[in-house]
Amino acid sequence: MRELLRAGNGGRVILEGHCNGYFFLYNHFQELDPGNIYIITDKYPEILEMYKRNIECLDLNLDIVYIADASVHYPLRHGCVDILVNFMGDNEHSLYFRSSYLADIKPYLSDEAEVIGSVLGYSPDAKSLEALRRKYPEGDRLGYRRDLWDKIYAQEGYRRESSLAGAIMKSTGLYSFECHQDGEALYMEYFLATPEKKKNLRKHEV
Repeated sequence: MRELLRAGNGGRVILEGHCNGYFFLYNHFQELDPGNIYIITDKYPEILEMYKRNIECLDLNLDIVYIADASVHYPLRHGCVDILVNFMGDNEHSLYFRSSYLADIKPYLSDEAEVIGSVLGYSPDAKSLEALRRKYPEGDRLGYRRDLWDKIYAQEGYRRESSLAGAIMKSTGLYSFECHQDGEALYMEYFLATPEKKKNLRKHEV
């Protein structure tokens, strides 16, 4: 993942949202190209203010745009994002929305934009999913259904290549982890998602 973000000669727009859960770019800014524009979004202004202060202390000379917005109606030009960094964004989004994160963010992605990230999820018969339904009734929680991840991305014209990092059998009783039932597997995957159009172009170029 870091290799994909490092590749290129600058001039790209890289977006990471829902960073109150996990902020991947924050841990890797020193390795990344200062010629890119980085957009960071979250619903909590205080989270963004904290990270902004910390990042400024690093004196990295990066172009970073911070957007505090609980919706996905960002003041951005459609099609401007080249890479979406999506670490548990699918999970967070599905707790509060009834549409997928990729579907809602897709208008801002270019036709060749790739998505890199990680996601947590359960088997479809897990009791933990029912606990999520009770705690977060406003969302659809489909971001936690690991049997649907490929389908959700395929509906938006993306193909996922994923790798299972492991499974957690017991977690702390905080936030959404409060819903994790002891003994049930909470799987974690890392993935790269590429537009089908881009895949087809590569095939024709070979």
